[in-house]
Amino acid sequence: MNLIPTYDHIILKQNEAENKTASGILLAGSTADTGIRAEVVAVGKGRLLQDGTVCKLSVYVGDTVVLGHHAEYQEELSEGERYLIVRESSIVAIEAKA
Repeated sequence: MNLIPTYDHIILKQNEAENKTASGILLAGSTADTGIRAEVVAVGKGRLLQDGTVCKLSVYVGDTVVLGHHAEYQEELSEGERYLIVRESSIVAIEAKA
């Protein structure tokens, strides 16, 4: 991937399996009911505060996160893959690891 996020931006790869059945049929209500699930593939250095310090982000590469229903994101294509670029504030939950 040739994308490097800045400050509090996070690059995600959406989990397509959550929106499709095993045979590839799209499920209409899946993202509307649960939000968008995605894996964190890159994180910026942190949120820049008014005093000039940088506050570290609370998500790490490899985490699975859930975006809210009204999350603002940009889609970006890199090397044939589709990525979502969001700010940390668009993430509403981090999935706990078993």
